[in-house]
Amino acid sequence: MSIRFCNLLEDLPTFPAPKELTIGECGRLVALPAFPALKELDINSCEGLKVLQSYPALKKLIIWSCKGLENLPTFLALKELRIYFCDRLVDLPAFPALKKLEIGFCKGRMVLPNFPALEELEIDSCKGLEVLPRLLAL
Repeated sequence: MSIRFCNLLEDLPTFPAPKELTIGECGRLVALPAFPALKELDINSCEGLKVLQSYPALKKLIIWSCKGLENLPTFLALKELRIYFCDRLVDLPAFPALKKLEIGFCKGRMVLPNFPALEELEIDSCKGLEVLPRLLAL
């Protein structure tokens, strides 16, 4: 399912059971509803988005240019996380199943915890990054 270029949209209704969701260019969107079966979430240019729900089945999360997003809940099943241009995001939880992490162009202060299952790590132009995780599985 894809929702794009809906600049006046502030919230989403609850859909039956999406497995994949792409949301882009929805600048006024402030929150997303609970989607218990959601496995992949791609969010792009949603500046008003401040928090995400905890999605128990989520395996892949991509976030681009969500300048209002300050933190993420712990996604227990998350395996892949990509975050770019999210200046207010400060700390990430220690996602227990995370295998791949990409972070780029995040200007704010950031501390990365230890990710016990991490296999791939890519960091690009994160000027506020203060602490790197211990790389246990690499």
